[in-house]
Amino acid sequence: MKSDISITRGRTYMFDISVKDSEGEPYVLQNDEKLIFGIKKMYTDPIYIFKKVLTIDDATDTGAYSLKIEPKDTLRLVCGTYCFDVGMKREDDYFSVIDYSTLILEKNVTKG
Repeated sequence: MKSDISITRGRTYMFDISVKDSEGEPYVLQNDEKLIFGIKKMYTDPIYIFKKVLTIDDATDTGAYSLKIEPKDTLRLVCGTYCFDVGMKREDDYFSVIDYSTLILEKNVTKG
């Protein structure tokens, strides 16, 4: 599944990430599993600009996992196009939750 998003630099954003099992039902992460959200300028870059790790503790009442992008994550970034994906890591296995997608970082007009 692909999921392009657009956000404003230096703002707080909350996203819910849903994980489904092979039958399309909500999947609950186990204690040894985690979701990894990673942002890069180019897919081939060896280092993430930033990444977030979600665990079972980040589950919402709806069964999704709450991801928070904080102002400090984007404040110093150049506005433009970035790429991201979300994977689920379990021991040596890595499963795609959100495939390679685009994040557009927009300019901010007002500052708090």
